[in-house]
Amino acid sequence: LLSLVIPVFNEAARVAPGLRAVRDFLDGFGPSSEIVLVDDGSRDGTIAIARPLLLPSDVLMQEPHRGKGGAVRAGMLRARGDYRIFLDIDLATPVTFVGPCLERLREGADVVIGSRRSAGARIERHQAVVREWLGRGFSGMSRLVTGSPVADFTCGFKGFTRDAALAVFTRQRVTNWSFDAELLFLAGRLGLGVEELPVVWRDDRSTKVRLGRDVLGSLTGLLAIRMNHLKGRYR
Repeated sequence: LLSLVIPVFNEAARVAPGLRAVRDFLDGFGPSSEIVLVDDGSRDGTIAIARPLLLPSDVLMQEPHRGKGGAVRAGMLRARGDYRIFLDIDLATPVTFVGPCLERLREGADVVIGSRRSAGARIERHQAVVREWLGRGFSGMSRLVTGSPVADFTCGFKGFTRDAALAVFTRQRVTNWSFDAELLFLAGRLGLGVEELPVVWRDDRSTKVRLGRDVLGSLTGLLAIRMNHLKGRYR
């Protein structure tokens, strides 16, 4: 029924508490659920800590390091669930939001995305002002590039039906931080129904986002989306 895909890269400090919280939540689903942990070339012992908490089949190794978008893509295509949700190991969006996300998918949505900017959302701890400003700027540019009207592109919590996941992730090409924009661009081009789910969110101050590097990479990714579309690479 349900696959939870979790990308990790050098998360030795957070992987154990994150996985325990996810496992506790999934106890209610029993054998109809799975975790797919995708390690994106960690070098800090993340997998050694994670393996005792998971079945061998739950761990997918990706070498070399390819970026979060590449890890999410690998996990979503490896997953077996009718409904596939990816989320971050820091659980900035609590795992309990899997329930409302799954409900919307079962009611007919093809894609459900967590949103920190929709009515009913709550941010318990904000990012630094510069990061928050840049995030809003990126979402604005993403709306222009992709034509998608959603308010929040970059929340790391998104759910797909099996058919929507196969349609989108087999076409995905961007692997850096702008991959979220590509997913929503593809969903729009494929005529998939996208719904925003207001979530509770809490910033993790140990984020691996680096402003200069990742802002530049994200802008390059947005350009790549347009070029890929113009060159017919999404067919």
